Amino acid sequence: MNQLQNILFKLRRYFLLKFHKKQWRDKKYLSFDNISSVALLYYIDDYSKYEIVYKNIKDFTAMGKTVFSVLFVKKGVLAEEKRINMLLFTQNDCSWLCVPNDNIMLDALNMSADILIDISLMDSIPLQYIVANSQVGCKVAMKKENKFLYDLMIEMKEEQVNEDKLLETIAFYLKQIKS
Repeated sequence: MNQLQNILFKLRRYFLLKFHKKQWRDKKYLSFDNISSVALLYYIDDYSKYEIVYKNIKDFTAMGKTVFSVLFVKKGVLAEEKRINMLLFTQNDCSWLCVPNDNIMLDALNMSADILIDISLMDSIPLQYIVANSQVGCKVAMKKENKFLYDLMIEMKEEQVNEDKLLETIAFYLKQIKS
C-alpha cells in the first residue's frame, strides 16, 4: 500500500507541475504598506484552527486590508459555514488527482488580491492547485517541496513554526520590501 501511495503522490505532483507550466501571470512584488488585499490559504486539520483563521482575518482587516480566505478542510474535520470572502472546500470537491473542481478553481481565480499567502504548514496538493491557478502577482509561503509555485519562501525550523508565527514572519519580510 505504501508503494501505491508513493506512486499516486508522484503522479499528483507531476500533474500539478504540468498544470503550473500552462499558467501565466505578471509577477509583482509590493511592500506591505502598498498591499490593499490579501488572499490567505489554510489547511484545516483540526477544528481549533478556525480560531486562527478568524484572528488573522480580523488582524488584517484592522490594518485596512481586504482579506480573502481559502480553506482546505481535512476529511473528518467539521466544516464551518462559509462567510463573506471565504472559499471552503474538502477532498470531496477534488478529483482523484486532488484537483479542485471547476467551481472551486473559478472562485479562486476570481479572487482579486495583491498577494497570496499560503499559511498551510504542510504540502497540500489541492491548495497548491489553487496557488498554481491564481493570477495574484506575488505568492508567499513557508518553504515547501513544490518551490516552483511561489515567489517568496520563508524557511523556518519545524519545531518553531505555527500558523501565527509563520504569518508574523512573512509580514516582517514583506515590510522589508521596497517597491
